[in-house]
Amino acid sequence: MQALFGTAFAYLRPSENLCEARFEDRSCREFRFVIYEPQLCQVRQTDAAITQDALIVLVRAIQSLAKARALEAPPRFSCRTRSMERNLTQSNMLKEAVRKIRFSSLSGPLWLDSSGQRRNVSLYVAKLKRTGLTSVGTWSMSSGLNITRAEKMFEDEILSVLKNKTLRITTILEADLAIGDLTITSERERSVDFTMPFMTLGVGILYKKTDQKRFLLFFLSPLSGDVWFCVAGACVAVSVILCCVARAQSAVCRRSSAVSRRYGCCCCRNSLSRSDGDWYSEADSGRARLDIIQGQEAVGSSELQRETSYSDSRRNITLPMVQSDFTFPNSCWFIVSAILRQGCGLFPRTASARIIAATWWIFSFVLVSSYTANLAAFLTKERLLSPIESAEDLAKQSTVRYGCVRSGSTYALFKEWKHETYEMMWHAMKEDLVSSIAEGIGRVERGGYAFLMDSTSIEYVVRRRCQLKQIGGLLDSKGYGIATPHGSPYRNILSSTLLRLQERGTLQKFKDRWWKVRDPLKGCPTTEAGKSKTDAASELGLRTVGGVFVVLLAGLGLACLIAFAELFCKARLGRS
Repeated sequence: MQALFGTAFAYLRPSENLCEARFEDRSCREFRFVIYEPQLCQVRQTDAAITQDALIVLVRAIQSLAKARALEAPPRFSCRTRSMERNLTQSNMLKEAVRKIRFSSLSGPLWLDSSGQRRNVSLYVAKLKRTGLTSVGTWSMSSGLNITRAEKMFEDEILSVLKNKTLRITTILEADLAIGDLTITSERERSVDFTMPFMTLGVGILYKKTDQKRFLLFFLSPLSGDVWFCVAGACVAVSVILCCVARAQSAVCRRSSAVSRRYGCCCCRNSLSRSDGDWYSEADSGRARLDIIQGQEAVGSSELQRETSYSDSRRNITLPMVQSDFTFPNSCWFIVSAILRQGCGLFPRTASARIIAATWWIFSFVLVSSYTANLAAFLTKERLLSPIESAEDLAKQSTVRYGCVRSGSTYALFKEWKHETYEMMWHAMKEDLVSSIAEGIGRVERGGYAFLMDSTSIEYVVRRRCQLKQIGGLLDSKGYGIATPHGSPYRNILSSTLLRLQERGTLQKFKDRWWKVRDPLKGCPTTEAGKSKTDAASELGLRTVGGVFVVLLAGLGLACLIAFAELFCKARLGRS
């Protein structure tokens, strides 16, 4: 190796000879005890620089007291009270003078706070390369770390150094601990010791959410097309039958039963017949009119809406004839109002009409109840519909491919599992293994692939990629731990510290800080259980209920067209 690369913090700027620059400072030349040997400047030891800064602070504090004539010659040492108080007073004055000193030292800006602690400490971030230490950034207590040199430059330098070189490993470095997503396994326990788990997890299944493609008239889905055609036909048929029954009931009746009887939804068409000769008189016709008026008051105006006349050319008698209110349009309106649970103001009174109405009400009640229940079940079923719900579903099918990271802990787990379902999955996934987690997630996003990975990673991914979800439960239970060498004294210390952090809830706070998306606009809405809200409750969008708005707009448009047509026709008739 021609060079050794590393990063370190330094009090002194690596690229400049600050020691020589400090010796050239006039303020330093006043101090005869400062060493001016140039060869000492080449050492650049941190202790020497800090010692020199301390001496400069002390000398400047003494100089400030001397200028203020507050410095007196120290008296002889004595145990008397006055002498001790005098010495204590000068010591306090010297400490106050030291706290007031501020200057730019070898180790950066220097000043002390009221407690005597140094503030605004700044360090240089140095990179070691073949040419020596190079400053790549700074760190200070106020602004933190600031890297001023791009990391890409160091990568290029490393590549240029290692190009066409033969490397030989002469030593094996041993670390005191290793922390990361290290799963605690028996095989790893033979090589290292683990602390107590700082995070529990298991193997989960990452899968792509099912696309819910809904057409515009989605509200028609609970019933098949044949049923809808039958319902429409039933509405028309019942309307025709009801209209015919009402007209049959409103046939011309004899005068004796003209008003006393009430038929169906109306009194039948009441008139005075003059068949079999002229058997009635004008007095009879007057009484008939009175009976009809009384019948109208008894039956109600809703059943006696229209009147026609029956005239006798010889006697010049005109008698009212009551018509049925259940015409075909009104019958259709009555049928539609019943199935939509709305009132229309028409009430059948005869036995036949009531039987028809009651039968239709039972039919509409069962139909509407079945539609409502099936619509709710249809929405729930569509939301929960997924070809894969558990590991058993994966093992039983061959359409969706699945796999895990090659040579990972999940790979070893399936390889050693002695379970019928997992053995089937192991033999099926050998051809669909991936080399990294990113590759597996990419295959899941493309569709037709399920990725087996740690549940913590799945939870992190589904919070940021809303088209993905976790299906089923955990296949096992394990934990992440900190690895240490065998017999390391840090293992017990780390375990007790992790236990204390877990009891205080600090570990959960750290997980929430890094797992949850800080920007709500970039993350996926989740529930308390960590699952997507689309899995917990499905909100209805325009794709689902848009057809209802189409029906509303179509009805409003048709009504407006008919209204304009009626106005146009009435206007033309008025002109003629």
